[in-house]
Amino acid sequence: MEAYLDLVMSVAINLKYSDWQTPFPAVQYSNILSIVLLVLIVLLSLIILVKYFRHRKTWTEPEFQMKFNTLLEG
Repeated sequence: MEAYLDLVMSVAINLKYSDWQTPFPAVQYSNILSIVLLVLIVLLSLIILVKYFRHRKTWTEPEFQMKFNTLLEG
């Protein structure tokens, strides 16, 4: 979770201060990489949420709790 939040924060800061008119290709690649990572972060988050909520009925089964209980505690 900490790595996820660090990645989201880094991508957000990079996109906020991105400079598309720079003559340096490394900066442009960094901006493009930030956009790609943002898309992946959003898509993976949605996929994980859909997966969990499609299996709501199995949350109480022991097999599901053994595998995914740490994400559902509390």
